[in-house]
Amino acid sequence: MTFDIKEVPCQRKDNGKKLFLTKCTSMATEPSKHIILLHGLTLTQHVWDIEWKDYSVTRFLATEGYTVWRLDAGGFGRSERYECGWDCTTDNAVLDVITAIETIRDHLGIADLKIDIMGWSWGTMVGSRTAIRKPDMVRRLVMVAPVTGGSFKSYPEGSYKEDKAVISYDWIGRLFRYSLTGGDEIAAEANPQEGDDVDYVITERPVVGIAFQNVVHYDMTDARPQGSTIEIYYHQDEWLIDGPAILCPSEIIVGTDDVYSTPERIKELYEALPEGSESHTLWGAGHGMFFEKDYYKKFQQFVINFLNK
Repeated sequence: MTFDIKEVPCQRKDNGKKLFLTKCTSMATEPSKHIILLHGLTLTQHVWDIEWKDYSVTRFLATEGYTVWRLDAGGFGRSERYECGWDCTTDNAVLDVITAIETIRDHLGIADLKIDIMGWSWGTMVGSRTAIRKPDMVRRLVMVAPVTGGSFKSYPEGSYKEDKAVISYDWIGRLFRYSLTGGDEIAAEANPQEGDDVDYVITERPVVGIAFQNVVHYDMTDARPQGSTIEIYYHQDEWLIDGPAILCPSEIIVGTDDVYSTPERIKELYEALPEGSESHTLWGAGHGMFFEKDYYKKFQQFVINFLNK
C-alpha cells in the first residue's frame, strides 16, 4: 500500500510559534477517522513511523482507515524553537495540541470534529490534559506507557540548574530496554555515559538503527528542551495524569518492565476513567513496547480494537 505524508501549516496564535504538523493518508483512508499522535520527551513524531517491516504505527493506522496526524511539540524536532527550554512545559504543549486540532478542523472544514488522541510517555500527560481542557475536541484517548508519577523517588526540589534548560540527544540509546544492565532507564537518564549497549534480542537492530538515524536527521539540529522534566522528575509524589477529570473513553497500554508507572498507580488510574475505558498490560514489555519485536503487534491490535469501538 502507498502512503501520502505531507506537512500541513500550523501556527500558534498567541505566541506565533510555528508547529510541525504532518498528515498521513492511504488508499484505505475513511473520511470520518482521524487520530493525532503525540511523542514523548526523547523522540519526536518520527517515533511513530519506524519504516521497517510492519513496525510503523503511523502506517498501520493508515491501513486501518485513519488519517494519521503527527505533531512535534513546540521546541522539539522540526517545530520552532524557544529561546528558553524551560518554557516548553506540558501545559505549553497542550496549547500546541489544541492549535493542531483547530488547524485540522479548518483544514477539513469540519468545525465540530472530534479526534482520537494517542500519546506515548510524556505524550500521555499532554494528551490527557488536552482531553480534560477540550472535551469537545477528543473522541477517544489512548495512553501508551503513561507517566503517572509515583514510580520513583523525586529528585531534590530545585536541584536542576538553569544552564540545563536543554539537554543533548547523544544519550538516545537509553530509550531501548536494557541499554544499561538491568534496563534501569531512570539511571540511564541520570548517567547517560554509563553504557550504551542495546539488547538486540528484544529490539531488532534495524529498528534501533532507524530510530538513531531519525534522531540525527530530525532532532539533532538543536537539543531537547527540559521544561516538562521538572514535573516528571521533581514532582513524582504527585499525580501527573488526572484520571477523574478525563471524560472520554480512554485506553491504557503498559508494560510490566516500565519504570515510569507502577501497577498500583495504573490500577487507580484505570478505576478513575469513565465507562468504556480499557487497560491492557503487556507482560515483559518495556517503556517503548511498540519498538519491541515480541510486543509491537500485540500493541497495535490493542490500539485498533479500542479505537474501532
